[in-house]
Amino acid sequence: MDVYRASTRFAHPGELIEVVSGRDEVNHRWVQMQQDTRAQMRGFDRPPYAAPQQHTESNPIELNLLRRGVKYRVIYDTSVLDLPGWLEDVTAGMQHGEQARIAADLPMKLAISDDRLAIIPLLRAGDDAVTASYLIHPSPLLDALVALFEALWERSVPVRMTAPDGELSDDEERLLTLLASGATDRAASRALGWSERTVQRHITKLMRRLGARTRFQVAMEATRRGWI
Repeated sequence: MDVYRASTRFAHPGELIEVVSGRDEVNHRWVQMQQDTRAQMRGFDRPPYAAPQQHTESNPIELNLLRRGVKYRVIYDTSVLDLPGWLEDVTAGMQHGEQARIAADLPMKLAISDDRLAIIPLLRAGDDAVTASYLIHPSPLLDALVALFEALWERSVPVRMTAPDGELSDDEERLLTLLASGATDRAASRALGWSERTVQRHITKLMRRLGARTRFQVAMEATRRGWI
């Protein structure tokens, strides 16, 4: 059966890539792809979004699949830090088992279901909504997308919401996660619902606590202690 599948995998090149058009149809195929996942979902997450709620509420399909044992590994672009509700949404996912990391300048939006199907939203410069997507079926292109995800996963910053032994307050944990991801004071203030002055005050407290003179030293010492 393995030999047969290998011989027929690329028999119809025209069927390896589908173009899905229309916001409703894109959303439908995205939902269907998640529901058909058996082992794991992997993806790059960055704005804009086909779903109107963006990150103001959790993805119920993801939470349901996590409860069923499906693994979710997601790399978020640093641009999501400007979205209201992002931190709460990701925290809820992580509490159910999502593995989250952050990286700067992700090349695209991407979702991969098992090693069976990938979806790439089709976006042009200036687009503020997803209205078309490519569906990538088993092929060398799908293999390349899986390899790209794994390479960027190794280089991205893990999102960790809990420091060992309660060494940090909840506010400090969230702030360190944002700083490690490269968030500016402005982005951190939006994500946390604080003023920029409050962010700077908390950073100053962390620097004193860790004996650091720069933010880089804060990140290095927090990493050494296993906080991020």
